[in-house]
Amino acid sequence: MSRDPAAIPKLTSDIRRSVVCLIPGLVLVVVLGPVIFAEPIEDSLVSAVGAGMLGWSCFAAIYCALTVWAFRGLRGERFRRSLIEAESTEPRAVRRILRVPGARTMLTGGDGPSWAVQVALVALAAALLLSVNSQVRSDPALLLVGVATVVTSWFTVLVSYALHYARAQTRDAGLRFPGEEPDGLADYLYFATSVSTTFATSDITVETARMRRLVTGHGLLAFAFNTVIVAIVVAILVGTLI
Repeated sequence: MSRDPAAIPKLTSDIRRSVVCLIPGLVLVVVLGPVIFAEPIEDSLVSAVGAGMLGWSCFAAIYCALTVWAFRGLRGERFRRSLIEAESTEPRAVRRILRVPGARTMLTGGDGPSWAVQVALVALAAALLLSVNSQVRSDPALLLVGVATVVTSWFTVLVSYALHYARAQTRDAGLRFPGEEPDGLADYLYFATSVSTTFATSDITVETARMRRLVTGHGLLAFAFNTVIVAIVVAILVGTLI
């Protein structure tokens, strides 16, 4: 059977991508976690947290790569349809679950504000664990996993907000791009990268109050992420290596 060129790719669904990414993350936690974080770590809680961070780092890295891959080649109207209609391709049971309060926040990776805040909290917890626990700082595996958690979380915030900007623009507009109109995910990744790295909107104009609130929240989160979390990790690395 030939594939419909206008069909929405299944992996544009946030839930499907999250489930696909969750599987290798759980495998790492269950299979490799006890091996990597067994000895000489004496604190079982630290070992469990290390295994959890390993799984999260795997999940976040695959999620970012899979999101970019899922939307590759989608342009114009097909890209906009995939942003709005992907959820309608889910089984009816899944759509019922999404109506439960809080379920969408926990399951849907593309919901920028809620999902990105959760990601930032995970990274903050990892950074705090690195800073206060001497076992973590002295164990190369834990130190590496902690840094990987912060780095992959930063990219997940960026990708989540890029998707959220794209959905908000598709539904209600609010951003004005110079020259050609945005045509795919790359345009929104460009915008999200500008906000995450410079706390500015670059050459893109924000035109609505709703979009200004969204950009403000992203900028504040990025500022906290960059100045607090990254600063903690850099200080720990410098202190460990010297």
